Amino acid sequence: MDIRLLPDLAFEADQRALQEDLNHALELLNKNDKEDAQSGYLAAFISGVARTASDPTLEQAAERYSTTQNRSDLRAALTDFLAEKIAV
Repeated sequence: MDIRLLPDLAFEADQRALQEDLNHALELLNKNDKEDAQSGYLAAFISGVARTASDPTLEQAAERYSTTQNRSDLRAALTDFLAEKIAV
């Protein structure tokens, strides 16, 4: 079996689905729960979105959240991201 290079494929996210997912992530961040079982998933999800969107501010905030569980930076960065890049 030969290895072949595939052409660069561009995938576009469904903007409505992405907006819904990120709004849900923001809702989870706004919860008053001190410890949330989904925090690791949430940090990884937002970090992946940030990498895909080439948004280092959001990615760094997600990485800090994964270690500190401090929601304020991530909440602010996610709110800015939604306003600037996902606004319809």
